[in-house]
Amino acid sequence: MRILEPISSDTATRWNSTYLVLQRLLELRESTLELAKSLENDPDRTIRADDFSLNEKMLSDEEWTGLVELCQLLRPFARVLTFIEGDQYPMLSMMYPTVRHLFKNLDSIENKLTNIEVIEMYEGLCESMVSRWNDPKMVRWLASFLDPRFKTLSAASSTTQQEVL
Repeated sequence: MRILEPISSDTATRWNSTYLVLQRLLELRESTLELAKSLENDPDRTIRADDFSLNEKMLSDEEWTGLVELCQLLRPFARVLTFIEGDQYPMLSMMYPTVRHLFKNLDSIENKLTNIEVIEMYEGLCESMVSRWNDPKMVRWLASFLDPRFKTLSAASSTTQQEVL
């Protein structure tokens, strides 16, 4: 039963652990709400007191919505990290295609965000990505072209593809 599995801990050196913890929390939302209802209706007064304590700690609907949006924002980053970690020898050739994928995901989610904190995080991520990856050097695209997994350069613009070829 997945509900009984522990929530993994957040690890500072593996930032996608944050995404996994948040995703697990979303999975447990309905179970937590059912628990609160059950405690509220219990005839034992001390158990009903536990309901009060639990309700003080429960997230608001707005916070749950923010959590959903945050997971949508972080999901592509977690997938890219899993992809890169899964490769025995991560190389420069895989970086630009995966970064371009992240830029596309950021573009597609921009207008779907409504939570102020998540929008601020989105803006910070975009700023950080642009400052690090907006100016791809030709040698990096050449590395991708020479790697059979990315030789079509589908992540590159048509102008970049022509320059590399």
